[in-house]
Amino acid sequence: MKRIITSAFVIMLSIGAVQAQTTTDKSQGHKKEHKMAFDNLNLSADQKARLQSVREDYKKQSAELKNNTQLSAEEKQKRRKELHEQFRSKTDAIFTPAQKEQLAKNKTEWKEKSKDGKREGKKDGQARNTKGKGMQRGKDFQKELGLSSDQQQKMEQLRNDFRNRFSSLRSDNSLTEDQKKAKMQDMRKQQQEQMKSILTPEQIQKMESLRQQRTRKTS
Repeated sequence: MKRIITSAFVIMLSIGAVQAQTTTDKSQGHKKEHKMAFDNLNLSADQKARLQSVREDYKKQSAELKNNTQLSAEEKQKRRKELHEQFRSKTDAIFTPAQKEQLAKNKTEWKEKSKDGKREGKKDGQARNTKGKGMQRGKDFQKELGLSSDQQQKMEQLRNDFRNRFSSLRSDNSLTEDQKKAKMQDMRKQQQEQMKSILTPEQIQKMESLRQQRTRKTS
């Protein structure tokens, strides 16, 4: 039987999941994944007991190694590797060939989910960063134009109104992408006109000047 289970994965699962229903884990998401990884292995009561014994023995020896002040860093690293090998050998002896194959599949699925989670997290972070920059630009814009409190309130209401309208437009599945783009342009023009009705002539002139400056910087 080819070795398709890495020691690191087995160690991580065994330590964190054999008693997933009876222990408290700081990371509930990881706890659920660990438990699911073992649930579909259909472990017998005897296998669970043996895995628990191996886990406790590995945990004890790892703690003793960590606290050993007589060994050098190089010796500790060598001993840690030996413990990993022993752990892998003992756990491999507990699993059936079918369970080993299933555990390997679980590992592959887990890696894919982890990658997807990181990608989504990156997208969320980029979206938050973009939103934050937009809010800062809005504040700078208000300051440069010298908006009064009443004007700021009206501008905020205007932005919120069009933000909701833009969101509804993007979610409208009855329109094609070209129709959405055309409608979006019309809505932006409406927003600009309503914005100008809030500003004074001097502020409108200042606004156009600021926009031209920003356009030249980005071009």
